[in-house]
Amino acid sequence: MMQKNMIIEKLRDQRYRITKQRVRIIDIILENDCSCCKEREWVERMTGAGANIIGGEGLICKKVPDDEILSKCKSLGKQMVYM
Repeated sequence: MMQKNMIIEKLRDQRYRITKQRVRIIDIILENDCSCCKEREWVERMTGAGANIIGGEGLICKKVPDDEILSKCKSLGKQMVYM
């Protein structure tokens, strides 16, 4: 929280408006391990639409899932239960 407040203060010092969208993007950057701008923008659009992002990153499975993908799916499912 302290880091978020510092970022907001620095933006204000540089005369940027602190909009709801900017605050959401700051939250996304601080909470998720997004690898690129496209991923951050996608997370922002999805959270703006009311979705909950679990695990901070996507899960891709092509055709038949292997043991690692199945394990990740189970882990995400458990996280969803406790939301």
